[in-house]
Amino acid sequence: LSFSNKKDAIRFGTERPFDELVKYLDNSFYSLREHPWGLEQGNNSVEDFYKKYEYIKLSRWDESQNKNQFICELSFANQFKIRLCGLDLPLDELVDRLVKLEA
Repeated sequence: LSFSNKKDAIRFGTERPFDELVKYLDNSFYSLREHPWGLEQGNNSVEDFYKKYEYIKLSRWDESQNKNQFICELSFANQFKIRLCGLDLPLDELVDRLVKLEA
């Protein structure tokens, strides 16, 4: 497994059956970076990035996959802030907190 897939496998849970893990990794392989627009936060504000993210969000991902994908595409500084806020919060609340911290 690649380093990224190893992290995804740990998030998914290593106690689950192998075929479920393979299906999860197969569905989560597509990255927003591979999207035709190459979505990354870059110099965008968190709020603008989240709006773009919501626009292209893939319906085949569940809520936790959406949240993980969004966090992975944030700048390292904002990923750190998210961890300080708490990864257990819903994505909308995390975005609200980041927007307030950014202001």
